[in-house]
Amino acid sequence: VFAHHTDIVNGLLSGLTAYKPVRVVGADSPEARQAAVDRFQSDPECRVFVGNIKAAGVGLTLTAASHVIFLEASWTPADLLQCADRCHRIGQQNPVLAEILTIYQSIDAQMLHSALGKMHVINAIIKETPMTTLNNAAVAAKLRELAELFDATPASDPKPVAAQEAESSKTAAAKTPAAPP
Repeated sequence: VFAHHTDIVNGLLSGLTAYKPVRVVGADSPEARQAAVDRFQSDPECRVFVGNIKAAGVGLTLTAASHVIFLEASWTPADLLQCADRCHRIGQQNPVLAEILTIYQSIDAQMLHSALGKMHVINAIIKETPMTTLNNAAVAAKLRELAELFDATPASDPKPVAAQEAESSKTAAAKTPAAPP
């Protein structure tokens, strides 16, 4: 189980004592983190791992898990993917189900919608077109689309990229002094 806030992680830890849970949060030392992971991986009575999205989302192997639950969303899609990938590591023997729990029309639901939109744009940039066939206009359009996800205001200049580039070339040429004869 992953959550963003340490208070949520600690609340889950105390509420799930019947499952002998372990936790990893940012305040934990590297030794404490490894001890929690080792116990989760090897102790059959320890059935729940509870971690902070940032602290437990990288560098850990949690292949004893086959179910990932996010109780809070993240603005950054890579955070969610990294957390789920803790269970999709070498040695995983079972399918892994990842679920993100949100309340309808909550801030977390809005964050999740934004993160999924970002993931869509990132995947489109990376996978949609082979890099050898991308042209500057297509790359610029995708990057503008990605930038608009981070900024709620629409692009201020709706001109096509080629028109913007031509305009900036004219401006640069006008500012460049003529070469001496």
